Amino acid sequence: MTLYLSVGNSPHHVTCGDVIHTSLLLSAHNAAALSLTSLAASHHVATFRPLHYDALLTSRRVCVVLAGVWTLSALLGHVQFAMAAVSQRQADSYCEAASNHMQTALVVSTLLAGACLLAGALVYTSVVVYLRPVDERSSSPLRRSTTSLRPSSSTCVPSTRSSSSRTRRRPRDIGRLAA
Repeated sequence: MTLYLSVGNSPHHVTCGDVIHTSLLLSAHNAAALSLTSLAASHHVATFRPLHYDALLTSRRVCVVLAGVWTLSALLGHVQFAMAAVSQRQADSYCEAASNHMQTALVVSTLLAGACLLAGALVYTSVVVYLRPVDERSSSPLRRSTTSLRPSSSTCVPSTRSSSSRTRRRPRDIGRLAA
């Protein structure tokens, strides 16, 4: 990816084509970040509300989200043109004014990508934690007190307790089972 930035007295003169090329690249990167975030949201709905997935993610809503993703990415990728229109001096050409605001567009796109990365990481972390196998959850240090209530017949060692002691529960064990 080539970004054309005019920094101080650089020997490379930035043309209008360079500014447009960089804006299109920023728009494409913004669209990718927003698309991956919307895909993470779709996976979140599929994991936590599977019975309502079809009702929540209709084809119309998907089209609205896609249109929003591309509109927002195009607007944020071309923010330097809006800033150049507002702050253009008489001596500068429009393309020079837009290239002077290119770093602002890079900062906006970087912040958007960082926010999308953070949101996607949080969503996928919650999905992975939710979908962990039950055995792995029950062997965590916080839940070890419930694993000690397993009957000894589940191990390879024969039980030494009588059958009446296995079926009868003490009141404190009932409280632990409910928790």
